[in-house]
Amino acid sequence: MFQIMGLTYIHQLNILKTLLTGAINAVTTLIFIFFGKVLWSLALVMVCGAILGDYVGARLALKVSPNIVRTMGSCIGFSMTAYFFHHHT
Repeated sequence: MFQIMGLTYIHQLNILKTLLTGAINAVTTLIFIFFGKVLWSLALVMVCGAILGDYVGARLALKVSPNIVRTMGSCIGFSMTAYFFHHHT
């Protein structure tokens, strides 16, 4: 979708995706906190993992070819879609 808007540089697309994902996660987090649905002991572990994964993923993405980043993103996305489609109980 971003490419249709004229954005083609994979690293700019990655930054935009990360910012939009962060905004969406912030809103949903506030909703879960408001309704008291957060298990804080698990949430803190997940936050640490997400921050570490975002940092490492961003650093790795900057070091490899944009074609590899695009290919890996597509492969992971298609694989997850196939897995969840097959295991949709």
